[in-house]
Amino acid sequence: TASGCRLFDSEGVPGIPLRTYLRRLYRDFRCSDSVFVCALVILDRSLEAKLTDGSETLELTPRNVHRLFLSSAVISVKFCEDLAWRNSQLAKIGGAKLQELNTYEAFLLERLGFRVNVSEEEYKLYHSSVAAKASLPTFFTRPY
Repeated sequence: TASGCRLFDSEGVPGIPLRTYLRRLYRDFRCSDSVFVCALVILDRSLEAKLTDGSETLELTPRNVHRLFLSSAVISVKFCEDLAWRNSQLAKIGGAKLQELNTYEAFLLERLGFRVNVSEEEYKLYHSSVAAKASLPTFFTRPY
C-alpha cells in the first residue's frame, strides 16, 4: 500500500493554480460556504493526526495539496449537506479518477478515526481566519 506521504502525490505539480482550482470546486460542488470552511478543519486534522500504526505523517506539498483538499471537501460536503453529488461526479469536478478519490476519502476517514464533526468554536476560528486572509466574501462569490 502507498504511504500517506505518497498516496496523494501527483506526478508533477498540477498546472492549475490552487486558487483557481478551489474556485472551480466551489463553483461546481454547488454547496454552502460552510463546506469549504469545514474542509479546512478536516484537512488540518488529517495533517496533524498522530498515528500509532507507524504510518507516515502527511505533509502539504505543491504535488498533493489539490488532492488533499478535494478529498477533505468530499468528506465535508457529505457530512454538512443534505444532498451531495455522487463520488463519480465529485471526482470529475476535481479532476481525479473515481477509484483514486474513493481511496483518498477512505484513507482520510480512517486517519481521522471518522471524526469529521466540526465544533462551533472550530468553525468560527477557521471562518474568521479564512475571511481575514482571503477576503472570504470576495473569494467565494458565486458567478450566478
